[in-house]
Amino acid sequence: MAAEPASRLEDARDALRSALRAGAGGTALAVQFAEVVDHVVRETAAEALLQANRDVSSVCLAAVGGLGRRELAPYSDLDLVLLAPDAAAGDPEVEALVRNIVHPLWDAGMRANVRADDPSAWLADAASDITSCTGLLDLRPLLGDPKLVDDLRGRAFDEFLGPRRAEFLDRLDSEAQERHERYGGTVYLVEPDLKHGPGGLRDLAALEWALRATHHTADLGQLALDGHVPPSMAALLQEARDVVLRLRIALHLAAKRPQERLGFAYQELLPALMSPALEGCDDETLIEAVEVTMQEYYRSARALLRYGKRLRDRCRPRRASVSMVRRLDERFSIERGRLVYTGAEPLAKQPSLCFRALARARDHHVPLGGTTFDAITETFAVPAIAGVAEDAQAHAAFFELLTNTDDVEHPSAVELASELGLLEAVVPEFGDIRGRMQHDTYHVYTVDQHTLAALTMLKRIARGDHNKDYPLATSLHLELDDDRVLYLATLVHDTGKASGRDQCESGAEVAWATARRLGLSDGDVQRCSMLVAEHLSMPMLSQKRDLSDPQLIADFARGVGTPQGLAELYLLSLVDTASVRPGNLTGWKLALLDELYLLARAHMRRGTTRARHQEPAPDEPAGMPERYRTLFDADFRNQHGALVQRMLTEGESVALELSVGPGGLRLTLAAADRPGLLAQTASVLCELGIEVMAADVFSSNDDPPVALDVFRVRARGEEERGVSPEVIDLSLIHI
Repeated sequence: MAAEPASRLEDARDALRSALRAGAGGTALAVQFAEVVDHVVRETAAEALLQANRDVSSVCLAAVGGLGRRELAPYSDLDLVLLAPDAAAGDPEVEALVRNIVHPLWDAGMRANVRADDPSAWLADAASDITSCTGLLDLRPLLGDPKLVDDLRGRAFDEFLGPRRAEFLDRLDSEAQERHERYGGTVYLVEPDLKHGPGGLRDLAALEWALRATHHTADLGQLALDGHVPPSMAALLQEARDVVLRLRIALHLAAKRPQERLGFAYQELLPALMSPALEGCDDETLIEAVEVTMQEYYRSARALLRYGKRLRDRCRPRRASVSMVRRLDERFSIERGRLVYTGAEPLAKQPSLCFRALARARDHHVPLGGTTFDAITETFAVPAIAGVAEDAQAHAAFFELLTNTDDVEHPSAVELASELGLLEAVVPEFGDIRGRMQHDTYHVYTVDQHTLAALTMLKRIARGDHNKDYPLATSLHLELDDDRVLYLATLVHDTGKASGRDQCESGAEVAWATARRLGLSDGDVQRCSMLVAEHLSMPMLSQKRDLSDPQLIADFARGVGTPQGLAELYLLSLVDTASVRPGNLTGWKLALLDELYLLARAHMRRGTTRARHQEPAPDEPAGMPERYRTLFDADFRNQHGALVQRMLTEGESVALELSVGPGGLRLTLAAADRPGLLAQTASVLCELGIEVMAADVFSSNDDPPVALDVFRVRARGEEERGVSPEVIDLSLIHI
């Protein structure tokens, strides 16, 4: 018997491949596969019941999970429940029956889980266990007495669903929040998890559970006809469900196993699997096809996340208490803790007020009310026709939203403006990078999400949240008189990635045109364009070039032009680097970025990169090169002088000192200089498991010469243990 189900399931997967290539949607594909699985399970269970001499009408075998919702992917786990009123725990007859059902399914290659449950026991578990509770809503009878399922679900509605579902919905929201944080916190990861990630199929399931708990059905078409769901929202969600299900089915077929993370390797396989015209295409066509596929996914995942949460909120029971209304002005009020537009004219006729709505919600720390959210969504459904690209009032409101540093909500006002289409209504080119992939292992976010993260970090720096980690950046931001140029440049700095040309050159053109259209002065327009044109220069020069070369510094400073532009470029470079991926801005990268800024600023101030010659103070190391004085302030120079003096006084060949520095530990070495000293030091540190992230190496011109080397280090595994000097034992370092 095992061979026949296995063959039928493989035939069903082959039929899925054919239907996928023919353009079938995800919903139709999932139903097609579920029907075959239903049939195999029924036959297997009927045979097991016959062998056990058990009356079929005394039990009910039901599907839960993905099969229960008819959303099963080709290699997903198969979850089944045998409802039997006499299914006592440990009953050998019931356990034998379960084994006779599950073993043939395993032999057929299905990852089947079958459990026997007494309805009353399941109901008791569901009162406190979210998985048992959602399982009740998924239940779909396959074989036996369906009345067992109907009675169980009816009791569940009476006891803790239906009118008493508020606690259940709270548990759904908590589970979603925890899951989103665990799987990246954003829809726009470049390698998303199609099941568990934000906007994935688990969010779709949460929406369906909420709808069933409220309306006894998750059929969006029927709910729209009944007036429970706006028709436009129902259509968007149905389309999004279709797209994400289709991608997940294609991913399973490509991997030939349960695979949920859509990694780069699989992204390149899916286009040909879903479209015969792309088989054997060239690399350029393939990359474009991947781009289209992923942007379609991001749009769908965003819709599932955004509108799914909106519909879950609509499922909450109405409160009996009278809510207070707080009127803010003639246009906005706060009702039930949410901002509501109460103006006479529709928002669609005054789109600039949509920016004001987001600002009001931000200032009063409340979310948008449902009707206001929907009105803004409708206004900017097609950003190009919203009429704000040339609207001066909208421009002023846009800049206030973009640069306001009190934007601390989650999502922030700027992130919400992006979600609702307001940003690309003012800056149409931003729409070109929405959901755009970055085809490397270096970036973990899409281009637009990376940009929003950079803006968020700029605002944290402005508030002083990073004054200990990035003191120079905090100081420079405080000195900005008008930060519109910096924030606009940050918003558009990667728009050139959509052009197919040099990203800095084309991005600078976007920056110039946008700044001009938004009414900035000629000088601000030029500086905004320069910032985008040069936004890769500081990280590249600081990490890959010799910063002791005065001509390098002179050329860089000349290209930037002004101290104000240099400060803004430093800030843009810092947040751009930090927002590529968590932990990307390491301590040594920051130190090199700081050094380049200080050298360029000194050149602008004096017209040369060479510092004026100064005699070292009595407590400082003598005979050090000019670059040493530029890198270290007086306190550090005094500490280094004391270390050198200790080495000389004690007659040792080497003296070491370890302290906590930015992004790691600072290991300072003073030694009598000799050939091969640096190589020997690096070798000893490597043998001891000490990773060198960066080094500044100096030799004095004294006779005999003294070496002073400052390493940024960490012990292997330090990321897990935290940065502490105790992780390195200096007594083990023998040089």
